Amino acid sequence: AEQAQAKCDGGATCASTGQTEQLLLQLAAGAQPASLHKSEQMEEECMTVQEGHPCYEHVKWAMDIGFPANPAHYGDLTPTSTFPDVQRWMAKRSLHGCPMPCDADGSGAQPETTPTPTTRAPWSGSAQRWKSQEGALIPPGGRVRLYVVGTSNVVWQTWPDQLTSLLVDMGYDTSPGNFSATDSVRPSPRAPVCDNEKDFAGLETPRVGKVGWASWGFAFESKDDCVPEDYEGELGKHGFRMIAGHKVSCVNSWACDPAGVTESTLVKPSAVAKDAKDADIVLLSNWMNDSKQRWASFRCFRGEAVDLDNSTGSADLTLAALLTLIRAIHAANPKVVVLVLARYPDAVGTRAFEPLFERVAQLNSVVKVALEQEPNTYFVDYDFPTDIDMFQSRNFGHPNCRGDRVMATSILDVLFERGVL
Repeated sequence: AEQAQAKCDGGATCASTGQTEQLLLQLAAGAQPASLHKSEQMEEECMTVQEGHPCYEHVKWAMDIGFPANPAHYGDLTPTSTFPDVQRWMAKRSLHGCPMPCDADGSGAQPETTPTPTTRAPWSGSAQRWKSQEGALIPPGGRVRLYVVGTSNVVWQTWPDQLTSLLVDMGYDTSPGNFSATDSVRPSPRAPVCDNEKDFAGLETPRVGKVGWASWGFAFESKDDCVPEDYEGELGKHGFRMIAGHKVSCVNSWACDPAGVTESTLVKPSAVAKDAKDADIVLLSNWMNDSKQRWASFRCFRGEAVDLDNSTGSADLTLAALLTLIRAIHAANPKVVVLVLARYPDAVGTRAFEPLFERVAQLNSVVKVALEQEPNTYFVDYDFPTDIDMFQSRNFGHPNCRGDRVMATSILDVLFERGVL
């Protein structure tokens, strides 16, 4: 969940909510043109947790799997550390709702000397939070080099960071590769601050994030095929190119706004492939804006209503761009696992807009079927409920921390099901 955001001040964003709902309802009618709050508060009094407490399973997992697989992640803990030692380590870092354990005197104070091991066998037990499978491409404790390519959803959201945190929790080494084309390794200050932010605040997840772009901004090596046209002044001067039978602007920005755009404003597939060849898993979420151009009056399509339904060509455009990028990556390294995230639903305020669910699902299905014909390429589907806030108030239309958690855990599900982890 997000920390408190600046309240609506009556500005344009606030006033547009009703208009947004009206437009979405028109679209739904066919008009053409997981909470992240800690499950328990940190108790002020000491308590050595027992089975059934949320902290218990985390401590047991760390003792059984996490520490043996990645001891460097656990700081000053050692193979002789006891259950209370591990609980105390987590409590000091505000992890998993763990309270300070009680010492012999009933206090939660940390001993000044290294504790003497108790009769309980250290780092032993059978409780596990995660399943493992034989023959996984990346074995437990192995290195997972992530590389993320997206739009504002990778800089104004935290799903890449939630994913890295979960992988670390599972005992994987997520130290990044030697990448040169990325924009950042953490979300921007505009991203929501999540309740579990401490779990990933120090972690790095390399990402290419271009706010407002669509998938075709990552699919061309140059703008040599862009043909200037007499259309909306400066926008037309940058030209249009043909993609899947449609004229598409060569301006890479939201609403294809040419302000500040230069001839070099593009992400070349070859540059992504050069980086991605040294990754283990590449995550693509760079097509979220492809079917949202209604909000920009279809300026990117020279006014043509290429909308949510594939009958207008939306999926064809997306597939042409995604396949170009995926094939460039696999030409550089065919062993790289590529995951393409599903388009998330539209939003009204902070809730998912249910009337469009079926049409979004149909679009995702078309893209999924086509992409999974490619080797080492998988699609990540997920669902958002409608009776709980899943979207941000700060960045309209972008999932909040709860939505990001759904996306991150869905990625893990696919990686497990496909035998990658």
